[in-house]
Amino acid sequence: MEAAAHDALGLAGVPQLGSQRQPTEEVSSLLAKRAKFKRSHQVVLLRVGARGTDGSYESARHGWRIGKRWIDTDSPRSPEWAVIVVGELVTGVHRIERWEPAPIRGRSRHAASGSVARSTYRYSFAGPVDPELEERYVGKSVAAYLGGGVPSPVTYVWCGPHWVNSPR
Repeated sequence: MEAAAHDALGLAGVPQLGSQRQPTEEVSSLLAKRAKFKRSHQVVLLRVGARGTDGSYESARHGWRIGKRWIDTDSPRSPEWAVIVVGELVTGVHRIERWEPAPIRGRSRHAASGSVARSTYRYSFAGPVDPELEERYVGKSVAAYLGGGVPSPVTYVWCGPHWVNSPR
């Protein structure tokens, strides 16, 4: 019975004896359709954390290690959309209008007490929600784009040479 259910749901792996209970979020992630980004959709996947992490715009837009070559929005190689990813699922899509140095909170030896210093290697994106792309991608899995092992919090898709950015 268990093996038949696994096959019917398309779950990977072989069922084992014992409890197969999993949290709803984990099952949803396993059953989610795969996001297939069009070549014309140059995106940067920004992984904000595991399931349950706040993926709101204000919490997700700050503090990303983005190379300087990618923050020039006039470059044909830079990403046009920021895709917010919680766990392996897309939770939001924003059109990138600009990148700005991210604020560094807390004390710094270069900043006066209580002030906000600016980072030279971390950036925040600014831009509105893209309703069309949200309808297309929110709730979809990006696991195929993340690769094996521990995925980077920043993944570029269809930016730069296209043959480098294709999913496995």
